[in-house]
Amino acid sequence: MDAFPSYSVTNYTTTYNNMIITSLPKNIVDHILNFTNADTRQMWVALQGRRLKKIHDGECFARILWCLAQGPAFCPAHEHKHRAPGDDRNFFYGIPPWHADGSVNPAGVPPNFGEPEPLDKNWALLDDWNADTGWNCGRCEAWVPRPPRKFEGAKEPPDWWWCMDCRRVKARAPSLAEKRQQKAAANCRSIDTYVGNTK
Repeated sequence: MDAFPSYSVTNYTTTYNNMIITSLPKNIVDHILNFTNADTRQMWVALQGRRLKKIHDGECFARILWCLAQGPAFCPAHEHKHRAPGDDRNFFYGIPPWHADGSVNPAGVPPNFGEPEPLDKNWALLDDWNADTGWNCGRCEAWVPRPPRKFEGAKEPPDWWWCMDCRRVKARAPSLAEKRQQKAAANCRSIDTYVGNTK
């Protein structure tokens, strides 16, 4: 049986929130992960990526605040953050996502974690917001006030025209370990038999 059960990212974060695994030496973390299943290892990589991205975003935001504090010569701040002091080690890859002249450095741009979401009302520019633009959720028929966007790819996923609430509660496919457990549980009559079949 796996040392850690297979959790969704939300449950994993909540359950192990108090465990400061990231402060352990890398060889110990790798040793711990050897006792977990593939889903948990993949989840760990994703969580680490999100943690690094949060630190990266914090560094960018601190540099923008520095630019704002310098006055009009550094405004708009997001166009001058390459001039701000800071610790480059806080960036996702340890290098700035821009060159010395402020142009984008592709080698320093972090990956995207999750689907980008359009800005909601009062967060988008007035020119970009249109209350009449949107569609009805294909599952619950709720109005989604966002510009419709055609799926780019071979096969459109069934939840493409769903609202975010319906996507969050969508039933996920069981993992291989869960399928094995369900199969073993369906064929046993006592807990002792079940435990014996899952080893």
